[in-house]
Amino acid sequence: MLDCYIINLDRAKDRWEEVSEKFSSIRVNVIRVPAIDGKELTRPYPDFAPWRYFFYYGRIATPNVIACYLSHIKSLQIFLETDATHALICEDDVAPQPELDAVIEDAMRYSSHWDMLRLNGIKSTRGINFAKLSHGYQLCCDLKTASGSGAKIVNRYAAETIIKKMLPIKFQNDVALFYDWPIGIREVTVQPFPILLNETFCKNSTIGKEPRYPLLHPATLRHFISLPYRICSRTTRKISRIRQALQYHFWPPQPTPTEK
Repeated sequence: MLDCYIINLDRAKDRWEEVSEKFSSIRVNVIRVPAIDGKELTRPYPDFAPWRYFFYYGRIATPNVIACYLSHIKSLQIFLETDATHALICEDDVAPQPELDAVIEDAMRYSSHWDMLRLNGIKSTRGINFAKLSHGYQLCCDLKTASGSGAKIVNRYAAETIIKKMLPIKFQNDVALFYDWPIGIREVTVQPFPILLNETFCKNSTIGKEPRYPLLHPATLRHFISLPYRICSRTTRKISRIRQALQYHFWPPQPTPTEK
């Protein structure tokens, strides 16, 4: 049975009650990961590179953003303390679809061809589908980045690589955890997403809104600061993804019977 690590703040008991109830009908072993609370962080923030974050993203990270990132790292570390080969990592504002069990079972038959499997995003991606799963789902090599990090399955290599190469913090959480192309992680996506966002909880995010800088840090300056990196990063990712998509299209991965 797949372990499912759900990140949840101690003060968000209503979220835990609802998300744990929703996952109770899925064949996974639900494990609560106490999230790091941004209200308890003090400067200097641990494992955080403020100037690199400012250059790459064009904003100043809030304590809640840093805490969210560190909470995901914490869940990966807990997973690596076990002997399991894969783990499902979720935030507490998601809701699994009834067919999730079958979709995961089918996707795991292709697990030798991916290190990280995206199961959720804020909006759908566009890419090349290369394997049919049950209930009309497909494995997809997406060409457009899907923001959000609500749910994903990782293997041990992906978890180890993210912890090793994505600290100190220099990106937003949903960018860093799917920063696959330069660090050597193979990421694929299930389309449509079999785990959806809980709209009620999303509207009342525990991370909160990022601060605005109308005078000292206008949008034009923010984009100017991060533009060189973004152009380079997105171009590199697009080239990498097109290469991977063409490979999957002309040489489709075959399911491994022993991984059923």
